[in-house]
This record gives sequence, structure tokens and C-alpha cells, in this order.
Amino acid sequence: LVRKEGEAPRYMAIVRDIAERKQNELAMNRLSRVYRLLSQVNEAIVRVQNRNELFAAVCSAAAGSGLFRLAWIGILDKKESLVLPVAHAGVEEGYLDKLNIQLDDEHAGNGPTGKAVREGVHVISADIEHDSCMLPWRDEALKRGYRASAAFPIRQANCVVGAINVYATEVHFFTPDIVKLMLELAEDISFSLDVFAGKKRRK
Repeated sequence: LVRKEGEAPRYMAIVRDIAERKQNELAMNRLSRVYRLLSQVNEAIVRVQNRNELFAAVCSAAAGSGLFRLAWIGILDKKESLVLPVAHAGVEEGYLDKLNIQLDDEHAGNGPTGKAVREGVHVISADIEHDSCMLPWRDEALKRGYRASAAFPIRQANCVVGAINVYATEVHFFTPDIVKLMLELAEDISFSLDVFAGKKRRK
């Protein structure tokens, strides 16, 4: 670019504008995918007959959305104080066998899943490589291309019974908008568990 002495380079603003526009388009595309995922989960809620079918359908939809490299659901075994994986989809490659999330363990119980189940709040690991909470599983996670993760509690009769866990290939993937929609998804799962429990009681 030829410019006069002292004249500001105008192309900088153009480059910045294009980069911002691409970032906005990417964010909108991700949100659109999460909305589609919510729609698929709600369709599954109507279709499936029990919680195992629902868990499998949710994980399949989450991994199939293109948003997450892995999705899995863990249910709390209260007697053993252990979160047991019951459904998963995506690139797993033996990762779940290495978790062993014991809630009363100082390290394994303080990762995102353990905290989500124990405290009933969602927990984000924005950058797995540099998150000390992910230390027990960090190397195995990075081997499989997981760079960020999130755990959202699921409830039955207002008690936390487990969590849905999702892993992304980019750090800082979980923006406030994505988190909000994933919380809705967890609430939909929780509602379904109450419905299934009510049907079982009536039978």
C-alpha cells in the first residue's frame, strides 16, 4: 500500500473488520448447532422409553453436532461415592476407563465432573492443558484432542444424580451463550428423569 508521509494505513481497519466478522460468524454457527442439539434432545425425550435410551441419544446428538469431540454421561453410585459412565459418544479411545471419579478423593473428586455432581453447579475447564483441576487426566485428555471441557449436573427429584460432560477441541470454547444453552439441555434431561420415575411409580 502506497501512502503519503504521516498518513495512517487504512488497510488495518479492513483486516480487523474481516477478522471480527469471521469470529462473529463462527460464534453464530456454534450457537445454531447448540440450538439444533437442543431440538434433537427434545425430540429424543418424546421418543425414548427409558433413561438409558435417553442418555445414549443425548450423547450421540452431542457428539454428532460437530461441537464436541466427546460427550458422556456419568451417574452417581451413592454407596461407593463414585461417578460411573453409563453412556458416551465421540472420540473416547479408552478415556473413560481412566477416570475413576471418586467424590471423596482429594484429586479425582475435584475435577469438573466431581465438582458438578457434589456441588450441583456446572464446571468449566476452559484450557485443560493449564487447568490444575484436570491434572489427573490431563495427559490422556490432550492425547485425544480434548482442549476444553464442561460438566453440567443432572437431577432427579431435585437431587443431583449425575452429570453430562462434553469436550471441545478448542480452548475457551465454552462461551456464556453456549453454557446457557447447555444448562437448558441438562434441565431437559433432568425433567425427563422425573417423567420416567413417575411412569415407573404408576406402573
